[in-house]
This record gives sequence, structure tokens and C-alpha cells, in this order.
Amino acid sequence: MAEIIKHYQRLKESLGRKKEKIKLGLIVALAVILPAVVLTHPEFYYEEDSFLRGLFGFHMLLAIAAPAMLIISPWRGYGARIFQLASFFIVPFLAVWGVQMLAGYESGLTEEVFWLNVFLAQIVYVLFLLLTQNYRAMMVLGSLTVTVIGIGNYFVHLFRGTPLLPWDIYAVGTAMEVGGAYDIALTRDILTVVLVMLLAVAVATRFARGKVRWYKRAADVVVLFLALSVCISGIYSEGFWYKFGLTLNAWDQNLTYTDTGILGGLFMNGKYLYTEEPEDYSVKKTEEIVEKYQAKAQLKQSEQEPDELLTTEETDAKVEPHIIAIMNESFADLSVLGDFYTDKSYLSNFYSYTDNTVRGTLYSSVLGGTTCNSEFEFLTGNSMYFFGAGYLPYQQAINFEQPSLATILKDEGYTTVAMHPAPAKNWQRNHVYPLLGFDEFLDIDYFENPQMMRWYYVSDACDYNYLIKRFEEREEGEKMFIFNITIQNHGGYELITSGMREFVAVRDSLGRSNGPASQYISLIRQSDKDLKNLLDYFETVDEPVIICFFGDHQPSVGDEFVETTMGKTMEEFTFEDKLKQYQVPFMIWANYDLEEEYVDAISINYLGGLLLEKAGIEGNGYMQFLNELREEIPMINALGYMTNDGTIHEKDEDFSQNELIHDYQIVQYNVFHDKKGRLEELEK
Repeated sequence: MAEIIKHYQRLKESLGRKKEKIKLGLIVALAVILPAVVLTHPEFYYEEDSFLRGLFGFHMLLAIAAPAMLIISPWRGYGARIFQLASFFIVPFLAVWGVQMLAGYESGLTEEVFWLNVFLAQIVYVLFLLLTQNYRAMMVLGSLTVTVIGIGNYFVHLFRGTPLLPWDIYAVGTAMEVGGAYDIALTRDILTVVLVMLLAVAVATRFARGKVRWYKRAADVVVLFLALSVCISGIYSEGFWYKFGLTLNAWDQNLTYTDTGILGGLFMNGKYLYTEEPEDYSVKKTEEIVEKYQAKAQLKQSEQEPDELLTTEETDAKVEPHIIAIMNESFADLSVLGDFYTDKSYLSNFYSYTDNTVRGTLYSSVLGGTTCNSEFEFLTGNSMYFFGAGYLPYQQAINFEQPSLATILKDEGYTTVAMHPAPAKNWQRNHVYPLLGFDEFLDIDYFENPQMMRWYYVSDACDYNYLIKRFEEREEGEKMFIFNITIQNHGGYELITSGMREFVAVRDSLGRSNGPASQYISLIRQSDKDLKNLLDYFETVDEPVIICFFGDHQPSVGDEFVETTMGKTMEEFTFEDKLKQYQVPFMIWANYDLEEEYVDAISINYLGGLLLEKAGIEGNGYMQFLNELREEIPMINALGYMTNDGTIHEKDEDFSQNELIHDYQIVQYNVFHDKKGRLEELEK
């Protein structure tokens, strides 16, 4: 036994000596590298041929002081605990200062929100204290994490134009692959932040805790765990962010981070980071559901009277149309809400199309914004019903190839083109569209000297001219699928009226004029005219063309107008009243013979399948599943669903309560989330 104890003591002493050698090597390395970095970047210290002596001296002082502090032996005892506590406030404060300085958003933070960010940084530090049970490790790892977040946000914003988001972690692999294509260089501000944090951590780690008995350490674990649980649950409790006057601007995260701070924006978005796997999900369960719906489709087909056999001539004459889908920004008919008065008609052209036209009422999952979720539902057939409020699949989940209308039509020999007269980075479309199967993405750079509406947005007329331009650039025999998103009718509706040819005066049911509603309706009137011009063109095209036209959501024209039009306050709205705000019109028009139809209710997730059906294309297994499901559940959006008897149901988080809804949840999870287990029969 004595020999074992001696061996243990010798091993401990040996490890101690190795630890001291490593520490000494680190100090020497820092003492050489840090001053060398300062000296080898003289460009940081010159402005207009003037040498910044103060900044150079400050950097050299930090570069020398940080490793020098590490030579000092740690101070242990109760006195050191006071300085440890002080460091727990000072070091996270400096870390947040550094993060905000790199972002350039510090001027947008109130004092209260800045200290909120310090509190959030402290949560990160406490997490490492819980994991390591070591104060010095907490200071090193916590500071490293927060500083890396700041530097990462700086480069992400530099290259992408948007801040660092929690779900960017899913794109780390891609970023490493393409990192060589970017100029990732040290900057003056990054060097300042790194040097300050190194010195702060070096000083903070000079205060050590004495030997702690096991039961005190166990008590620390319990206390830290409870403290973290309370803090995190508090952050994600209802109304936490509103107490600070903060809201999430999902369309422009730069505005969110300007108000919330970098850590605030990350934590606020963190609520929507993860989608849980359905409780009883499995690939086998998905197979059983798909087989059930396939059997149902086959039974229905066998019960129908067989069609007359097509002659060879009729088969050869099968229509293979060009397919164009236009999602018009905020295109809606506000009369679904109730009565209001206009001095001019505003949708006369849209409603005049009856021949070779399918039209009806379409239900969106969003209101007033978040266009990307509407296009996500249309292109993929997936429903926002199964995601939490604020979830953005384009930014949070699409990190590998997904089946979509584009992939289906590409397999049918179509060239697939997405168009949108805005920066490609908006909603990360430049990242998402290739994964959805688009061959091309024509963003604002494609629109040379565009005609603008209200100074800010490309007009529908200009957008359609470039759509026609791309269509006419096709090669002989080439089949085109063009997915076009307009932007003219984007909110807000109190902008200048430049580019608007006519102005429609809108009065509510009480006879009061409404400025935002007037501007919006005036824009819709112009969209209506531009749509007619577009269809007039395609009516003359001698090749078959089918066009799906729909709005992504209703506009936000103010609660007062909506309440007056509906004749009740928001508090008095029923679920049926609320759903009216999610209705937009749609139509599918063709320049060849197409059987007319009116669809009472359909949601955007089914619209792509309906378009394929009218174009005479079968679609993949997932679209066929959705077509079967639509007969039972014709509408499902983020708020609820409608059964085929017209009964509407508010969303229930327990999706298993309805077998059809639960089937949809399982199959959607397999298609959208299960990269390795996705059923081939759904994808093809």
C-alpha cells in the first residue's frame, strides 16, 4: 500500500512539473507573439500619414502586460474570493464591450440593454463554471466563447451582410470549405479586443480558490444548475424581451441586433433553434403512413370509370407547358375583412380572368411580413403548422438538399430559375435556392437600371419585363420553370408616392380616410394593371404557358383600419375572424385549354401540387401524398386547419389528436429533417 501511495505522489509531482513547463511555454509564446503581432501591423497605427502613438503604446502595453501577469502566482484564500466576484462582473462587461465594438452596433444600445447583454454573457460564463467546476477555466472558456462570437459576427456581417445567427452553426462545415475564398484578415479593432481580453483573463485568473471539499463542490453544482435553469427559463418566458422594449425583426436581423445587442440577438433567436422529433417518429412509421395513402389512392382510382384510351395522336399532343409562378408581395383583397370605400376599382383585371383559369381563396401562414415562409410552403409542400412561432426554415433548417417544385421539374427536363429584385442575401435565398434545386437565381443585380416604386422597391412592371426577358432568352426546345417574387407592394405604406401613377382614396366604414390603406390599395391597383400586361404578352406566345399567381400574405395597414373594417376590436376577434387576415387570392391561368375551377379553400403548402396537377405533371411521392391529404384537410396553416366539411380547428400542439395531422407531421419530418432516413419514394 505504501508503494502505491509513493507511486501516486511521484506521478502527481511529475504531472505538476509538466503543467508548469506547459504554463512557462505558453507565457514565453505569448511574450514573443503578442508584441510581434503589434510590430508587424504598422498600418494599424497610421492615419493620413500621422502615427497614432497613443494606440501603439496602448497595444504594446497590453501585449507585454498580459503574459507578464501570468508569471505571478495565484492568490488563494478568502480575500481572493472578493476579487473573483469583482472579476465575474468586470470581465463579462469587457467581453460585451468588445463584441459590441466589433459589431459597430454599440450606439444603438440603451444602458439597460447593454447590462442585459452583460447578464447574458454571465450566463455563458456560469455554464462553463458548472461544466468545469474551475474558476480559471470558466474565465478562459467564457471569455474565449464570447470573444469568438464577436469576431465571428464581424466576419459573417462583413461577408454576408447579416449578423451571426444561432443556426449558423449548421453551416460551419460549408464556411470552412469556402473560407479560402474570403479575405479573413486581422483588423485594428479585433487586435484591440483580443489584447484587452487576454489581459483581463490573465488578471482574473490570478485569484484562485482554496481547496474545496467534495460536499461543497456538490452543493456548488446544485446551486449553479438551479441558477442557470431559473435564468434561462426566465429569458424564454412570455414577455421577457418586451419588458426591455425589444422585438425580433425576422426580415432584417440587423435591426434586431442593433436594438438588442449581439448576445441579445443570439439569445432571442435561440428560442427558434430546434425542432423536436415527433414522439413516435421512425422511418418505419413513415413507410406505413405512405403505404396507407398509396393504397387509398389506388382504391379510389380503381373505383373510377376507366377513361377512353388515348389515341397515338392525342398522346403525342400532350401539353408540356412552360411553368411560371409569381408570388406577388402583399397581394391581397382586403374586402375579405369587411366593407370599406374606394374611389376607384383596384382588382378588376384580376377578377376578369375566367376562361382557362383556376382561382380561389388561399390561406397563408404569415401576416404583414416573413415572405420567406410563404415561398417555403409553396416550393416544398411543407407546412408551418408544425413549427413554432417565429421559426424561419430558410435560415434555421435548410442546410442540405430538399425536394421541391424545382427538383421535380428539373427531373422533368425543365430549366429552373428563381427571380427576385432584391439582394440575394435576404432570407439567405442565395444559400437556400441551390439546395431547393434552382439552376439560377436572378437577384437585384440582374435588373439593370430598374424602375423603382416609392424609391425603395422595384416596380411590378419592371419585374415582369425582366421575367419576359429571361423567358425570351431560353433556347429552342428548352422548357422553363420560373419562380418570381415581386417586391413593389412591400410595406410600409406611408412612404413617398414616387412612381405611383394613380392614387386611390380609401375610407373606412365610418367614412374616415386612411393613408396607409390608400397607399396600399393604390399599389395593388397598379399591380392589377401590370398583371394584365403580363398575361396579354403570354397570350400571344405560341408555346403553352401556365402561370400561377398569388399573394404571400396580407399587408400590415394598421390595427385601427382592420378593427373598423371588421366592426370589432382585436380582443373581440374569434378564431374565424383572425383567419380572415390570412386569406389572399390566387389564380392559375393558361394560354391553352384548361378546365375552369373555383377552389373555396386551399393553403399555400398545397398550391404547388395543384399547379403541377393542372400542368399535367404527376409530381414526386410527397406531392402525391399531399394531394391525397388535401381531400381531407384542404387547408392547414400556422394557426390551424380546416376539414373537408368546412369546419375550422385552432392549432393544437398535441398533433396526435388528429390522425391525419399526425400523419402529415411524421411524413414532413421525414422529408424535411431526416437527411439519412428520407424515403426515396417521397423524394422521387
